[in-house]
Amino acid sequence: MTLSLRTLNVFMKKELLLVAVTILLFSCQSEEDMNKIAPPLPINGGTDFFDVNDFMVQLNADALKSTEKGTWSIFSGEIDDKVSIENLTDPKTIFHGLPGEEYKLLWEVQSGYNWTRDTVTITFAPLKTEILEMSDDYFQTRIMLSATNYDRGEWTVEGDYHHIRGLGSGGVYIPEDHKHPNILFYALEHTTAKITWTTWYGSKSASAS
Repeated sequence: MTLSLRTLNVFMKKELLLVAVTILLFSCQSEEDMNKIAPPLPINGGTDFFDVNDFMVQLNADALKSTEKGTWSIFSGEIDDKVSIENLTDPKTIFHGLPGEEYKLLWEVQSGYNWTRDTVTITFAPLKTEILEMSDDYFQTRIMLSATNYDRGEWTVEGDYHHIRGLGSGGVYIPEDHKHPNILFYALEHTTAKITWTTWYGSKSASAS
């Protein structure tokens, strides 16, 4: 079958128009559209921390690029008023946790329409306290004690004793004060007593006797 010159020209024009439209559509793809189909890049929330002796730790996620936004959140672990993330969007922020707890923190980074995530594990060492005895040998029934204190604390006694005095700043005596970490314990002759100090940090406590 023989095509006329006019018919051939029309056919070629249609083909060229189709190619031009295809090229135009491809070139007009926005950067956002490219972000939709681009595979997410891996991120790093930083190293894990184990048996941290303090109640805080500085996180060390990778620095963000100008096109990225990051957010920290607590995925698991006990939370009270002591637990916090100082700056939710800072990859190097400070995290405050509770002693004896394990936390998993989630670091989420958004780039365009893509989200990537990484988890950081943090464990804090258990809360500890101790009692130091600072008594003079010539006081047989009077004992000076000083205990490690956090938010608050309290002395309890098993057995008979005379009384307790708290030792405030400057050596001020506080009668029958069971909540001061520094005390004078007045015992009774020929008796046995057990004195225990319990202190709290948030919802966590530790005791020594």
